[in-house]
Amino acid sequence: MAVSPSYAPGAITMPGARSNSRNLPLGFSAVRVIVAPPLAMLGLVPPRVQACRPWVAAISGAGLSTRRTEGAGLKVTIFGMPRGPLVQQEGTGTMPDPPRIVTVSRPVLRPMFDAMELLLEAGGFHIAPYRSPEAFFADPSALAEADILLAAGNLSCTRALMSGAPRLRAVISPFIGTEGFDESAATDLGIVIANGQTPENAESMAEATILLMLAALYDLHGSEAVLRGTIPRPAASRAFMLRGKTIGMIGHGHIARAMTARLAGWDVRLLAWSRRRDVSISAVTWVDLDELLRGSDVVCVLLSLNAGTRGLLDAARLRQMKSDVVLVNTARGGIIDEAALVDLARERPEMRIALDTFAIEPLPEDSALRDLPNTILTPHMVGHTVESHAVLPGVAVDAIVRIMAGEPPLHVRNPAVIPAWRNRWRGQ
Repeated sequence: MAVSPSYAPGAITMPGARSNSRNLPLGFSAVRVIVAPPLAMLGLVPPRVQACRPWVAAISGAGLSTRRTEGAGLKVTIFGMPRGPLVQQEGTGTMPDPPRIVTVSRPVLRPMFDAMELLLEAGGFHIAPYRSPEAFFADPSALAEADILLAAGNLSCTRALMSGAPRLRAVISPFIGTEGFDESAATDLGIVIANGQTPENAESMAEATILLMLAALYDLHGSEAVLRGTIPRPAASRAFMLRGKTIGMIGHGHIARAMTARLAGWDVRLLAWSRRRDVSISAVTWVDLDELLRGSDVVCVLLSLNAGTRGLLDAARLRQMKSDVVLVNTARGGIIDEAALVDLARERPEMRIALDTFAIEPLPEDSALRDLPNTILTPHMVGHTVESHAVLPGVAVDAIVRIMAGEPPLHVRNPAVIPAWRNRWRGQ
């Protein structure tokens, strides 16, 4: 049921908190979980178990009671309710009131949020679920008594919204992106912003970015079209090797570093631009953005979206790229001026494009991007793997338990807030 800091199925150990057993989530006396096969992708079922076989995990104990939760493919029976809230703080005993966790989801995220809510409810947390952002924003008192807000990172979490939440300790995205959260305001208000920046997440996105790069270079869709008979076999090959190419990475965070490691043996030259350069990484050549755009055969957009990166690749910058460049964006659509990209691609038919993210999602049916030649479009899911999704519910629960124990979570977006945050919540 719980996850360790390595995010494998196993025990959970939290600083500043106590557990009744090293093999149980905090506060549990005994747990038996019967999980239907669909939960395999959510990390509640070990990946090694075949999807056609339900998993039964039994942990001996006493004082059993029963609760059943169903919905969105979720069928779980828990025997052994918690003896109290998951967290006990040093010197204060068990908290008198269960922490209040406000969750904001939408239909496509329901199975994952069901899993997180189930774990938290079983641990004694009070869950206030909103099934859509619209329902959340329609309730002016949604955060009035909230201790933590758990939502996808594109939720608009503004200074005004957080200012009206006097008990709010943290805003958490179970995913990587936090572009909707005002991190500067959160820091001013003493609120932690956390996300699900796990190795599985970053490595999945790195592999997917390389996949798109190769699919574009090798004209994968063109070869498929020849097989299906929709276009004739070309007189000359349209595929290009990656070997010998210069790859420019705009941004060099966890995903870019994972790409750097994976491309080490590919005989490529790696350029990188970032506002925060790690000069200890010798595998890349650090250059300014304009030089990267002019000199790269492949340009990969790997930045977070914020006020400083929105529209970063405008018409002028896009025109600096080589006429036959391969442009890959697995970061956020708002970083690229899409209208300018459409105009440029129409002028340069030799250009190749692979996009997994868009300024408006889902991508509108009438988007001009859909009509561009030599373009691969995927609906912001190309790097969403079974392995990355498997760890996310446990990582989010881990972060919440740490926060309510007075400890920062493992993945903090605004670390400068930590000293003030500790002082604010010490002993509460």
